[in-house]
Amino acid sequence: GIELRLSAADATQKDRGLLKSGGIRITPAFCLPYENIIHAVGPEIKREVLDKDREDLKSLIYGVLETIEELGAKTVVITPYTRRFKKFPVKESLEIILSAINSYPIDESVRFIIALKDSNELKIAESLI
Repeated sequence: GIELRLSAADATQKDRGLLKSGGIRITPAFCLPYENIIHAVGPEIKREVLDKDREDLKSLIYGVLETIEELGAKTVVITPYTRRFKKFPVKESLEIILSAINSYPIDESVRFIIALKDSNELKIAESLI
């Protein structure tokens, strides 16, 4: 909603938009059924995806997982890293996210929800699980 947009815009203005790839910001969730939203800045890709981009995304997901631990979150909604920069293939993004979640020593009671855009993304996710 508008409160979330204004909060995110205010945070961006305060740090002068200097949050770079790998940066993480937390805002209240306002009307959503969660306490916080973790905004994570992934690698900006304007060319073919390189191994460094894959490592940067994995590192970013680990940073998000560390933040989840610090917040004591019990439910986490993650979207595949493909929405803004279409260069990162959905399958590769999901593979990296799932690999990071499975290899990170996080409390087993934390519930992860992968927010998918359409039935194509669902088919890809189902093939990986």
